[in-house]
This record gives sequence, C-alpha cells and structure tokens, in this order.
Amino acid sequence: MRVDTATRLILHWLLECMRLNEAGLRSGSDPEYLHDYRVAIRKTRSALAQFKGTCGKRAARNFKSEFAWLGQVTGPARDLDVYVQTFSDYRKHLPAPSQQAIGPFQEYLVLRRTREYTQMLAQLDSDRYRGLLADWSAYLDTNNSKSRSDLAEIPVQAVASRYIRKAYKRVLRHGRSITPDSTGASLHKLRKNCKQLRYLMEFFRSLYPAADIRQLIAFLKLLQDNLGDFQDRTVQLGALDYYTLLMSSEITVTAETLHAIDGIATILRDQRDRFRAGFADRFREFDMSAHRKQFRKLFSS
Repeated sequence: MRVDTATRLILHWLLECMRLNEAGLRSGSDPEYLHDYRVAIRKTRSALAQFKGTCGKRAARNFKSEFAWLGQVTGPARDLDVYVQTFSDYRKHLPAPSQQAIGPFQEYLVLRRTREYTQMLAQLDSDRYRGLLADWSAYLDTNNSKSRSDLAEIPVQAVASRYIRKAYKRVLRHGRSITPDSTGASLHKLRKNCKQLRYLMEFFRSLYPAADIRQLIAFLKLLQDNLGDFQDRTVQLGALDYYTLLMSSEITVTAETLHAIDGIATILRDQRDRFRAGFADRFREFDMSAHRKQFRKLFSS
C-alpha cells in the first residue's frame, strides 16, 4: 500500500474515534469520553504534521489550524476533569481539619467544570465545528488522487520505519541532553517527542510482529509515565493558583480554606520533585543498549 493511501485510512479511523466519543462527552457521563476524543485530535494533528506530502499543503495547514482550535476549546474542560478526579486523593493526605476546610474549594472546582463543559458544548454546537467535521470528512472521502510527493509512492512499511527511526533518534538526542539543571520546559518538550514516537508506532503497529512492537511501546510508555506525572503536577500547581484567585474574586474564602489549599500545593510540589528526580533512572532504562538494538532491528531500512 502507498503511504498516502495508508495515511488517509489512519485519518479516517481517527475521525471515527472522535465521532464515537462525541456523544459520550456531550452527556458528561464519563470523563474518558472527552479524554479519548482529545487523544484523537492530538493524533490527527500529529499525523498532519509528520506525514508531509501525503495531503495537500494548503489543506494540511488549514486543517492543522482548525484542529488546534478544537484542542484549545476542549482543553479547559479536560483539565478540570482531571483535577476533580484526582482532588479527592490529594484531600486524603491533608490533616482532618484541612480536609474539612478544603471542601469549598473542591465544590468550586466542580462548579468551574460545569461552566467549562457548557462553554465547550457551545463551541461543539457552532457552525465552525460542524463545518470542520464536514469539510474534513469530505476531504478524506473525495481526495483520492495520487500525491505528487515522491515519498508518498513508497510502500508504507518503508516510510513508517523511516518516520519511526527519525522520531526515536529525536527522543534519544533530546533525552540525553537533559541534566539535573534542565528546566521543566525541556522535559515537556521531550514528552511531546515521546508522544509523536508513540503515535507513529501505534499507527503502524500492524506492519510489525505484534509481540516485538508491543514490548517496545511498553518501554516507551514507562518513560512517558514519568514525564506525564511530572508535567501533570507542574500544570496542576499553576492551576491551583489560578483557580484560587478566581474563587477569591467571586466568593469569600476563609483563612482555613487558603491554608488547606497551601497543603495541597505542598503535596503537588513534593510529588513533582520526586518524579523529576526519578527521570534520569527512567530514561537510562529506556536508553539501554538492548532496547536500542531492538529498535534498530525492528525498524531497519
């Protein structure tokens, strides 16, 4: 199969993932609907960015911009889903008086989540959103002409291996450059590199021996878990300050509640620092010579 044909199959599948999850996220019955919906958006954007030459340049640029907008309008609701889900766990680590005092803040987060969902659903009911899905579906269904890119004419497995090798080398190069003094932004960039590699491996996993690629994805996932845990705590610390200010501007907040919020911040900082300290060991495991040999063997030219 030509790589441009395969790319359209992948993009069709991602569009179907969005459609299957949209009804669930609209109901608000389970946060995983919105999570899976957003993963499909991110994978679509990643595919458009990495599969250069398999879609028209103007179309790719326009659709990347529109899917970036869709990611932005669904982001705040997802962030609050995560916050509300994890907040009860953080609350358990507080002293009993603080567990009681943090209640108003937790209630405020639930209220904000409801507001963000309302705003998100308004965007999903907009002409812009309906137009995006209609235009994207029509583009994938009707644009069956062969790409003029030389790369697009190569059989898909050769191109997939090339993409994956390139993404893998980027992860190694960036990860090896990170020191104990590197900023959180550097780790966040590495996390995005890991996502791009993971998406490629998942897009094309059916082209490779199932057990082999499953094992390599598992190694990558361990590194992603560390980077994700670190980034989540970093983001949640910033959100804690943001929502504390918002709540204080809308309602009267007691000193006891503010003290309890400080306790949550301490928990988040401790966890963030622990994950940051564990990065070097986790990356060293990922960068083992045995793993590099497996990558080279599976994705050889």
